[in-house]
Amino acid sequence: MSMRAKTSILFSVIIAVTLGVTGVFHLKYFEDSLRNSVLHGLEDVSGATSQLISRFLADTLKEAETIAVSLPEEFIEKRDILKIEERLKLYSEKLPKFENGMFLLDEKGVLWADYPAHPEVRGKSFAFREYYKKTMEENRGIIGTPYRSARSGMPVLTFTAPLRASSGRLIGILGCSVQLTSLSALEGIRLARIGETGYIYVYNRDRLMILHPNRQRVLKKDVPAGSNKLFDAAIEGFEGVGETVNSIGISMLISLKQIQGTDWILGAQQPTQEAFAPIREARNRTLASILFAVFIAAILAYATISRITMPLLKLRKAVMLLGNAGEEREAGIKKKYLQELEGIAREGEIGDLTRAFVSISGQLDRTMGSLKLSVSDWERTFNSVSDAILIVDAETRVIRLNGSARTILNDQHTGVVGRRLADLLDHARITDYCLFEGEMYSPEQAFLLELNRDGATYTFEVSMTPLMQRSERVGTVIVAKDITSKVQADAERKVLEAQLQQAQKMEAIGTLAGGIAHNFNNLLMGIQGNAALILMDTNPDHPHYQKAKNVEKLVQSGSRLTSQLLGYAREGRFQIKPLLLNRLIKEISEPFALARKDIRVQQRLSEDLLTVLADRGQLEQVLMNFYVNAADAMPNGGILELKTENVTHEIFSRKVFGLKPGRYVHLAVKDTGTGMDRKTLERIFEPFFTTKAVGKGTGLGLASVYGIVKAHGGFVDVESEAGRGSTFHVYLPATNERIHRDQETAPVLTRGNEKVLLVDDEEMILDIGQKILNAMGYHVSLAKSGKEAIDWYREHNGEIDLILLDMVMPDMCGGETFDCLKTINPGVKVLLSSGYSIDGQAAEILKRGCNGFIQKPFNMEQLSQKIRDVLTQVQPGCLS
Repeated sequence: MSMRAKTSILFSVIIAVTLGVTGVFHLKYFEDSLRNSVLHGLEDVSGATSQLISRFLADTLKEAETIAVSLPEEFIEKRDILKIEERLKLYSEKLPKFENGMFLLDEKGVLWADYPAHPEVRGKSFAFREYYKKTMEENRGIIGTPYRSARSGMPVLTFTAPLRASSGRLIGILGCSVQLTSLSALEGIRLARIGETGYIYVYNRDRLMILHPNRQRVLKKDVPAGSNKLFDAAIEGFEGVGETVNSIGISMLISLKQIQGTDWILGAQQPTQEAFAPIREARNRTLASILFAVFIAAILAYATISRITMPLLKLRKAVMLLGNAGEEREAGIKKKYLQELEGIAREGEIGDLTRAFVSISGQLDRTMGSLKLSVSDWERTFNSVSDAILIVDAETRVIRLNGSARTILNDQHTGVVGRRLADLLDHARITDYCLFEGEMYSPEQAFLLELNRDGATYTFEVSMTPLMQRSERVGTVIVAKDITSKVQADAERKVLEAQLQQAQKMEAIGTLAGGIAHNFNNLLMGIQGNAALILMDTNPDHPHYQKAKNVEKLVQSGSRLTSQLLGYAREGRFQIKPLLLNRLIKEISEPFALARKDIRVQQRLSEDLLTVLADRGQLEQVLMNFYVNAADAMPNGGILELKTENVTHEIFSRKVFGLKPGRYVHLAVKDTGTGMDRKTLERIFEPFFTTKAVGKGTGLGLASVYGIVKAHGGFVDVESEAGRGSTFHVYLPATNERIHRDQETAPVLTRGNEKVLLVDDEEMILDIGQKILNAMGYHVSLAKSGKEAIDWYREHNGEIDLILLDMVMPDMCGGETFDCLKTINPGVKVLLSSGYSIDGQAAEILKRGCNGFIQKPFNMEQLSQKIRDVLTQVQPGCLS
């Protein structure tokens, strides 16, 4: 604020205070006088009106008594109704105030004459009326309590006078009824107004409203005790003027008077706001006059002081322009600033100050120009750094931040500066230690920080460098480098490495399982062959025939066990054909649902599900293993849900290492059983791993599921939580190939007499194989290795009709042996035999021209059928 303004305000305040104190004193005196005048006027109105009502009541009572005395005694004694009516009519015409009627009651209160005549009420007793009782008790005329007429419904007031015989005995009473709201009665008082909205009302000590401008309130007791203090005080005998709040909450000025000769009270009241309106008007005018006088005085003071302070104000303005010129201002401001200084420089002491300021201005311009350039260069460098940079004070409040930091913190230019880092990064996670405990750590610390923003997680490498001032730490420079991409890449690399290690582990276990199954199948082959030979030489009624049959059944059971191992090793028997997974699920679910009625099977199968290329028997084994596991997990029943749908590799590509892109059929098997913990999940697909009791499970069910699905080019996954059930997910490659319907026939034993070369490295297989072939009629030659078979065939190739070749042999495997045999005789017929499946090496050998394949263990019927199929082939090399 300028010196001129301050001085002007000071003089204005002095004048305003002086005039204000004087005005307030006179205004207070005037207001008190006017207030007293209003109150006295209201008291005069109430006094005059109460006297008017008192006089009206007294005159009316005297008139009733005069009428009672003037009625002839003989008319009353004889009860001459006609004569009485004539007299009453005459009085009614002379006294119109009695328009509501006059009547006579006998000493028992029975009405026997009235005018205007109402025959229907004659003969009725009115002894219950208050005016009758009081008149008879006091033996004089009285003014009754107002009541509402039963005939007209209007409020009326009855005046009574005693009727006496010549002996002075009371023989009845005369009643003269006045309608209160009649103009000839008190209606004029009821309608009177005090000011614009003030009014007069009358009530009695029983709180009964006798007169009121609002007709609805007449003869009602609608002012409860305590709602109007002066109203209550008047009932107790108070007379006077005061201010109160009426029953509806409006502030009122009220004058109360007792009406003589009655228990009536008159109230004359006017709203306080209306009554004191002249006081407010006078106050407003007085205040306006004072303000006008202060305004005029302020103008005069300002004009006088301006002439005194003008040189100082010019110097002040010039100095302010000097300060503005130090900033980035237009050239016009500097020019104006110099013009102001030139006008002041010639004015004495102030001129000396002005010349000194001009010199300072030049120095400031040069200094500020250099600082601007430095600041601009620093700002560009600070904001061009890609890393986020924040400068915080000793209490970790943000002082400054660059553009990258604003982006990270979603700052809108002002929302971050001044806030603590703990508030800005309340959802961040810092490794190793926490920054936000109020103390700064040693210089140049580094740590990783994870920050959630817009639903994504970002990782930053953060370093801190202290800001020192006089050996005291005053803040910290924090630099955060975004390494999210690097962290994500490392995480993905670790996931892929873990998947590769798991795949290699499962592959190694599968190879081991396949080798065990292969050797076991060779043993089963020996048992199966011997049992078959026994059965050929034994009659069905022989006691050992059934035992041999049992041996065959046990071999089949052992074969199923090895097929599970081979399934895990992806070396099982596969007959790949297009099939509908939905149909297979329905066929297998029905008997399971019948067997376990306590388990409710729900099927949510896609109607447009694609077909898959798969071995039906292997997929049946997969489904049955899932059903068995679900049944074991729900011993007390539950829900088993099967769902199928078409998907693409994108929904699970991150879960699987090396899975081919394309369309897949997704099967989800969900149960509400006991579920599995994390440790069990990590080993669930390993062979021989089981959580069941000894003798309750082999641990090969889910292992074979894993191998079968992998062998079909698919992927199997599981989700489970202890106590919340499990869900197995199977993804199989989809195909558009059409489904072929094949008719399978049970093989029968077919004999022959051709020459067969049996090649196998197992003595037991050679021995039992020779016996079986001989039993079927074939001539058999033996070779213990591939090399021996090649040498023998080279000498006798014209004598051999078929070679039964083992695929897995030491030194020279079946595939290599086959290639050498084809070199000797391109038309050689070879039936390949192995404990492994047709997939893998066997399929490759068949593609090179091998005539057929049979998997161990096999029975005589299967072998005889395969041999006849190969021998009857027209074109060598066809797959069987």
